[in-house]
Amino acid sequence: VSTQSTGKTEWINAINQQIANILHCGSLKKWTNVIKGWQQRFFILYKDRLCYYLNEDSVGMRRGTIYLVNRKVSVTRSGTRFGFDVISADTNTTWYLKGTSEDEVQIWTSKIYNRKLLNIAQLGDEPGLDTRAA
Repeated sequence: VSTQSTGKTEWINAINQQIANILHCGSLKKWTNVIKGWQQRFFILYKDRLCYYLNEDSVGMRRGTIYLVNRKVSVTRSGTRFGFDVISADTNTTWYLKGTSEDEVQIWTSKIYNRKLLNIAQLGDEPGLDTRAA
């Protein structure tokens, strides 16, 4: 087996592993700042993190990551219509997100929350998990 074909095999295996770790994906609006306001972003929920990208075509160039393992992360409903917040107490960062419907918000928040609970169960108890409704 040549080195080139071994490299391709390793690359394909790495891609397949990434795909296997995807739990949910889709577009949400993310609050960027006061001037630009709400901007459409593409999100992928993996087993251990939530990543976002400029759009679906730019998945190779991650804009940000919210880690869900060994972190104090909470998911709360915001006062914004179809809005929810993901808060990291470890980094003192809040990501303001918004879906297009109540059903979409429910899917995202429950998947993030359930992923966080599974990570806690696998790693031991963790204080600070919060799923309060606004």
